[in-house]
Amino acid sequence: MRRDSWSNTAFVSACTYRRLLRSGLPVLAVIMLGCQSNGALAGGGTLSGGQSLTDAEVRRATVDMVELNHYIDVDGREVFRQTVFYDWSPLGRRYHVRAWRLIEPGEEPHQRPNRKSFRCTWSDNQTHYQVDAKAFRETFSHSDPERVNRRYLAESKRRPLFPKSE
Repeated sequence: MRRDSWSNTAFVSACTYRRLLRSGLPVLAVIMLGCQSNGALAGGGTLSGGQSLTDAEVRRATVDMVELNHYIDVDGREVFRQTVFYDWSPLGRRYHVRAWRLIEPGEEPHQRPNRKSFRCTWSDNQTHYQVDAKAFRETFSHSDPERVNRRYLAESKRRPLFPKSE
C-alpha cells in the first residue's frame, strides 16, 4: 500500500485490485482504516481556499458511520468515489443508508485530531456542510452499497441527513 499525500488516505495499487478481483475472493474488499486530518472545520475554521466560517454558516449532521466507496470496473479502474452516510438500526441489526454523495479529490472523510470520530466537509452553492461520524470504512466494490442497502430500507423511508426544516 502507498500513501497519497494530497488526501492522506491509504490506497492499494490498481494492479493489486486486478489480482484480488481475479482471485475468486468476494468482490467487495473492505479496508478499515483511520485517515489523518486534512484541515477539518471546527467552529470558526476554514474551508479549502482559505474561506473563513462561523458556526452559523455551516449545516451540521451526525451519523453512526461514513463509508468512502470506490466503485471499480472489471479492469480494476476506479469509475467514481462516493461517501455513504449510515445510521445503525438496532431492529435490523445493520447499518441503514441516510444519504450519499459523489465526491471530488480532497473531499474524503478524515479523522478529527485528538478525537475518535471522522468528518466530511463540502460546499454547494454557498452552503457549507459538515458531517461527523463515529466510525469510518473504505470499500472497493463492483456494486453500489447505497443501492444494495435499498433491499433493507426503501429510499422513501430514509431519515434525511439535512432535514428540510433546517
